[in-house]
Amino acid sequence: PHLMAEVTITKAHTELSEQMVQVINWAYRGKEGVDSWTGEKEYISGIRITLHDLQDLITKQEQEDSVIFTALMNERVVGTIKAERYHDSEGEICAEFGLFSVDPSQQSHGIGARLLNTAEEFAQTEWQAKKGVMWLLDVRDDLYQWYSRRGYIKTGRKEPFPEHVDCGAPRVPLRFDVLERRF
Repeated sequence: PHLMAEVTITKAHTELSEQMVQVINWAYRGKEGVDSWTGEKEYISGIRITLHDLQDLITKQEQEDSVIFTALMNERVVGTIKAERYHDSEGEICAEFGLFSVDPSQQSHGIGARLLNTAEEFAQTEWQAKKGVMWLLDVRDDLYQWYSRRGYIKTGRKEPFPEHVDCGAPRVPLRFDVLERRF
């Protein structure tokens, strides 16, 4: 196995946003010449997020009960994850994870696991979150296997794919499975 360069995980800042938006869109919609096992391009057309929307999320992260982490290798962005704090119907503090991406040419090296661990630890220590929540496209059994090995299970709740949101258009009928993990 080839040795990876050091990966550091840091909170996102706007100077990294152009690299971040590229990695997010590669991971979700494909990168030319690289096979991504996390990609959704056969299910969804268009980009996952615009630069403007990402910059908005980055600048709002402190006051919005959210945080975005980036994985950096040789000062280049190779992954992202966003955590958002909310209270569920029982009043329990939850952390919802999204915008979870790893550069397709850097996948299967443990970067995703490190990003998820960082976001989970932050949610537990900074927010006292009791569970992690994720929305996963219901067609993605392969990704579900990865999440289930990390303790995330399907709740049985399904959510519709958002219409009129700037995150791509479904090519096939899609819904999200809501996954949860108790901390």
